[in-house]
Amino acid sequence: MKKKYLLISAALCLLGPVLLKVDSYFPHIPEYMMALLTGLMIGAAVLFFLKSGGGILSKILVTVYTVLFAVVTIQGVYCNPYWNTYMNTEMEYVDILGQTLSYREAEKDIDYLMHYLKKDHPMFIDGVPEDVQQVCEKAVQELKDEETITGIMLYRKVQNIVSVLGDAHTSGGVTQKMRHYLKDMHQKEKDGYQITAVNGIGLKELFREKEDLYCYETESRALSRMATDLITLEGLEFLDIDPDQVRYTFRNDTGEEKEAVYGMADFIPYEEYEAADVSDQDADEKPFVSYRIDVPGSLAILTLNECKNSEEYRTCLQEMFTEVKAENIRNVAVDLRENGGGNSMVANEFIRYLDVDTYKTGTHSWRRGPFTVGGGDGVCQNDIHSDLVFDGEVFVLTSADTFSSAMLFSEFIKDNHLGRIIGQPPGNAPSGYGEIAIFQLPNSKLYVQISTKKFMRADEKTEDKLVTPDILCDADKALETLYGEIGASFR
Repeated sequence: MKKKYLLISAALCLLGPVLLKVDSYFPHIPEYMMALLTGLMIGAAVLFFLKSGGGILSKILVTVYTVLFAVVTIQGVYCNPYWNTYMNTEMEYVDILGQTLSYREAEKDIDYLMHYLKKDHPMFIDGVPEDVQQVCEKAVQELKDEETITGIMLYRKVQNIVSVLGDAHTSGGVTQKMRHYLKDMHQKEKDGYQITAVNGIGLKELFREKEDLYCYETESRALSRMATDLITLEGLEFLDIDPDQVRYTFRNDTGEEKEAVYGMADFIPYEEYEAADVSDQDADEKPFVSYRIDVPGSLAILTLNECKNSEEYRTCLQEMFTEVKAENIRNVAVDLRENGGGNSMVANEFIRYLDVDTYKTGTHSWRRGPFTVGGGDGVCQNDIHSDLVFDGEVFVLTSADTFSSAMLFSEFIKDNHLGRIIGQPPGNAPSGYGEIAIFQLPNSKLYVQISTKKFMRADEKTEDKLVTPDILCDADKALETLYGEIGASFR
């Protein structure tokens, strides 16, 4: 009898951590199942205590064992922002253009969104903000009044809700691979043309009409996101622009304008669109990090298109600074103009080559269910690469697409007076939210990413809400501006 109850208790206790691990690869295990499992653990322990006939030591051990695993299970669900997230697995594909939903399905998706906002977002620690609640109730009522609810319609309502937060990291959408792209856009960009108007409406004017569909902290970032929507079938539908006959106005650097009219047949799947980009056919073979040395200009340029603190990155840094020392290079620039973020430790690794003992990184608070966990004192001790320390001029090139951890990189350099920023302000604010958890709504299969941390800027005394460049210029002119600043010929 004792052995049977012991085995039942052990099996139930082990099942909790197993399911926590399984959920990271197969999300959507309901929370009530884990609460039920915890109840069964405790129930089995009580039965063991009352009916096993075991000694006091075995009863104490089983009780401690059960309490431990029950706490791990509950913490893993309710205090873990990554429960039920798609951090380690591919999201399910859906053709959102042909999708229709019942009102109940759409309502459940919005309930799912609100549940995880309340559970994970720092702004919701004391409940749902009143303005968010009002927009949510309005969205649900408007959906209820619709005869037919499409996936695109729900997408708009999701964005209406989360855009109120003013958090560029918290947003919904359709993944890149699920979209259909304007087939001519690669060639237009290659020829130097960009979209300036759609159906005769300029981009800034259009943005003013559609502002509540975007989550942003800088307008330039939002305009960049809208520009991407304008070249996709799903994005046009999202913006309520008829894709059957859409008139684009293109302009190049010299001011020359062209117009072209496209229909639905001119939009192709992501894979076909990527394959059509001749300039990017070897993209998978190109490293995310690289550098070049301009000896006559006394300049080293590190191009970092993704924040990955990998062995490849660290090796690239070491090789670059070794060559910088050997050639007595006096200027080092980091090009972050196409960097959308990743691991913020790339900045710390770079600073290891600079002559500074400590530097400020800012603090953060991390939402852990009903609690928040602080993020230290915001000061980092620098483990300097003393044999390759660089004491010359440092520059960082930024754009509206410099985002998240790439923004933090530029923040650390600027706020610690380690170098100068050239270009446009990065796409999010240094005192804001980030460290996302990614979910997929159960019925529409829209993805939603939700911030779990609140960040406080490294330089807490500054009144600058953004990482404003020391030298402001168009992002595509940043490299040329850099050469002018160091007094070298642009190459």
